[in-house]
Amino acid sequence: MKIVVFILIFVLLLTSCKRTQQEEIADIYAEWMGKQIIMPQNPIFTIDAKDTVTVEYKNNYKIVMYVDSIGCLSCNLSLKTWEHFSHTVDSLVGRHVPTLIFVNVTKLRDIGMVLERHDYHQPICIDTKDEFNQLNKFPKYEMFRCFLLDESNNVV
Repeated sequence: MKIVVFILIFVLLLTSCKRTQQEEIADIYAEWMGKQIIMPQNPIFTIDAKDTVTVEYKNNYKIVMYVDSIGCLSCNLSLKTWEHFSHTVDSLVGRHVPTLIFVNVTKLRDIGMVLERHDYHQPICIDTKDEFNQLNKFPKYEMFRCFLLDESNNVV
């Protein structure tokens, strides 16, 4: 009988110390709101994973997204959704708001195939060294890897 009581108390203590997912999300939100995102020194943006292009994003509001290659790269990128969203934002604001997508992949062929399959021809930064994530240490949850940044790269 004592063993059952001991196990019951032990289980209750373990479960009472866990933070809820809602509390964890609130903490992540509080930590990142207003935080400055550090941009890589010389990010190289490409179109179709072939042609390098210059993307003007300094001193402007911008949308920044970081995607790693864990899981379904095509699903995580949601390229057509981003393309549509970007056009919608531009039309609502009345000027171009850059959408900067940083993708960490080890095989360029993988991202090239995804871009071709989705007929996506907007600039993205292929970050094979994961520099963007190393500079900022993004949260493990994918939903917290997309930010609206002000002119100083602070999360709005």
